[in-house]
Amino acid sequence: MGRSCTVCEHEERGQLNRALVRGSESEREIASRFGLTQAAVDRHRRNHLRPYLAELIREDPELAELSPLSEIKGLYFRVRRLLNQAEDAQDWPAAKAFHSEARRDLELLARVVGDIDDSPKINILISPDVQQVIIGALSPYPEARLAVADALASLETTTG
Repeated sequence: MGRSCTVCEHEERGQLNRALVRGSESEREIASRFGLTQAAVDRHRRNHLRPYLAELIREDPELAELSPLSEIKGLYFRVRRLLNQAEDAQDWPAAKAFHSEARRDLELLARVVGDIDDSPKINILISPDVQQVIIGALSPYPEARLAVADALASLETTTG
């Protein structure tokens, strides 16, 4: 999981977001006022304060106080309550619908907190035959051959 945003975690995030949206202060001034670095404020503005959100906050400043993670959690728990009620009432079509929604909410929550990572992965598996070809190609270079052989051996001990 990547590093967390110090602005998103700041106790005065709503005021900070409003200051960014108003645009009457520079990022440096905002950072200084809230005890943050200018780089953190700039990163937050670029990565987390999307233009549509900025427009919404201009129209309704209370939206700056919203925490998407808290909202997702709240939705999940409400859907779980509805699912439990539908199951208790043996309303199976409703229970099925609430189950699907709860699963989607839980999946979204897991993605947001980093429990599900969809980023591309590169797995390299070198077969023994390929290892031998590499070692053979390095035979004119004894030091490099030993270094590569050691590196391949360390891979075998750490991965299998």
